[in-house]
Order: sequence, then C-alpha cells, then structure tokens
Amino acid sequence: MQLKLKFRVRLSLFHLELAIDHNLDVGEFMMKKYQQFISLVLLAIAANPTFAADAAAGKAKAALCASCHGQNGISMLPQNPNLAGQKELYLVNALKAYKAQTRKEPTMNAMAAPLSDTDIANLAAYYSSLKP
Repeated sequence: MQLKLKFRVRLSLFHLELAIDHNLDVGEFMMKKYQQFISLVLLAIAANPTFAADAAAGKAKAALCASCHGQNGISMLPQNPNLAGQKELYLVNALKAYKAQTRKEPTMNAMAAPLSDTDIANLAAYYSSLKP
C-alpha cells in the first residue's frame, strides 16, 4: 500500500516541513514515524520560546525602559547595560528572571513585575532588532 503523508508546521523564526513518502505495510512503522515527527515538532517549539513577537509593540512598551537604557537601547549611564542588539532569548530569559525575582535587582524586579509574557517577547524582539 502506497501512502504519502505531508505535514507542515510554521514557526515564527523558521519554516519546518516534513514529507514522508514510503510504502507502508505495517502499522508499527507508521507509529514510529509519527513519534519521530511529534518529537521533532516539540523540539522545534521548545527551541523557540517567542512565537510571534511584535517588535513594533515592543517599541511602544520600551518607552519606560528608555530612561535607564537609552532611547535606542544604548544607555548613557555607565551602570546600566545597553539592550540594543542583545540576543532575543537572553532578553526574554532576563526579563522573566527579574519578574520571578530569581534575578535580584530592585528596580528591574519592579519594572518587570507587571509585564505579561507577550510584553516580554515584544520587548525582546524590539531590542534585539536594534543595531548596537
């Protein structure tokens, strides 16, 4: 029996397409391929925590950040880090740690506390898109 299976999964940072074209005569073979496909999709999702971040929304949200981190993510204050050009995943993890207070800095803990996961993803997308 000839069976052609084609699955498409679209993730925000890359496009994953898996096509399987095999002669299938045993259900066990199909189950193994299905398990491999699901594992691959879950791995891709786990590697990409920000699915549809909106840099424009992040720019609007970043107005509060500008007083310490600079208008374009370049801080004029030596004690505050530049955010422009930072890796998106780093920014997401840092903001989530400040929000959860596993990373201690009183000002950042207070600033991150009201942020939603979407806000964090959008801020990270915005700052990572800027040139350092």
